[in-house]
Amino acid sequence: MKGYIAGAVAVILIAASLPYVYQISRRQVLPTLSTWLILVVATSLNVTSYLVATRADILSGALGLADAFVCWCILIVTVLSTGFKLQWGTGSV
Repeated sequence: MKGYIAGAVAVILIAASLPYVYQISRRQVLPTLSTWLILVVATSLNVTSYLVATRADILSGALGLADAFVCWCILIVTVLSTGFKLQWGTGSV
């Protein structure tokens, strides 16, 4: 039962993040890139450690997976909407 509740909360989390992703894509909201980079690293480590340490029951870990998915989506939309570009130069230290 606990897994199904976590799955339902994961669906609600993803649905609740969609308006924020839409606002970012329309440039109505300008989130800080560094914040979402940190959150993506943290949630990805959480999911990785959960999958390695447990029996990898996806339904029980649905909330962590949804959290990582939402953070990745927000980071990707933020990078694409701001036109972030990496510039590599020769001889850079």
